[in-house]
Amino acid sequence: MVVCAIHSGCKALDLPERFLKIVEEIKGERVRGAAWSARKAAEAFITLAESGDPGSRGMERAASMIIEANPGMASLYNVARLVMEAYAQDGIRGVDEAARRFIEYQSEASRKIALEAQKILPRGIVVATISFSSNVYAALAYAGGKLGKAVVLESRPGGEGVFLAKELKRRRVEVELVPDSSMHVFLKDVDLVLVGADTVTWDACLYNKVGTRLLIEAAKRREIPVTGVFEAYKIHPAKKCGEVEPVATEYEVEGYGTIITPLFDHTPPALIDAMITSSGVSEYTAPALRRIYREFYAEILGSEDK
Repeated sequence: MVVCAIHSGCKALDLPERFLKIVEEIKGERVRGAAWSARKAAEAFITLAESGDPGSRGMERAASMIIEANPGMASLYNVARLVMEAYAQDGIRGVDEAARRFIEYQSEASRKIALEAQKILPRGIVVATISFSSNVYAALAYAGGKLGKAVVLESRPGGEGVFLAKELKRRRVEVELVPDSSMHVFLKDVDLVLVGADTVTWDACLYNKVGTRLLIEAAKRREIPVTGVFEAYKIHPAKKCGEVEPVATEYEVEGYGTIITPLFDHTPPALIDAMITSSGVSEYTAPALRRIYREFYAEILGSEDK
């Protein structure tokens, strides 16, 4: 069954109902982040391909809807961009193949990142982090009992860090869950800060859950090294620092009313020492990021861009 997303401005362009439902899922998600959203976007395009060719205008509308589900998220932009180029090359079959290759790449990249991270996680190390990054989780869970401790900020509002701490405890990692406002107290025992990323701009600004920049700035004052951990598809080839669309959330405080706060902040490259991607551990610079992105793009489509 297909329906026309009139409310989204598709007019006479019919798109599969399942595709539209996945778009709504992505729009509403605020915890599981960029990796989850990217996989859902790829699944949406597989669903679209299985429903038949919607034509070039239909594909353009579908790609726009995926990007608009969270305009600042590089992973959505990259999935949409990849499938549109695949469509131009091989039609609807190309869309299905590119989306499936992306899912395979995503699974393998996550595994490689967790393994690469072990190079900078010696026995007894104390690591601090914020929010819930699937890559940070995988790296710390793989390290397991050899870690001295994981210091996890609660990551309010939203409390994604609480979820991370619970998951790490289940993997028998020693965890200390701390309020965001207490980070200065607990950093005195920390050896390394690991942070994930929702988006990394072309000039190397790292966007992540609000509070990330405060954690990094506090770490730098104590001369604690900071490493970003993310996949290449979180690099945005069309955005520079300050150009990522802000996303806000709101919550109620009893006796006061509604508080509106940004969900993400950005950290300039000068404050980040290194990065871990599926290509390994390397210095955190814009040229290095661009090389990694081009390698990713070539792997999915067999051609380089930008």
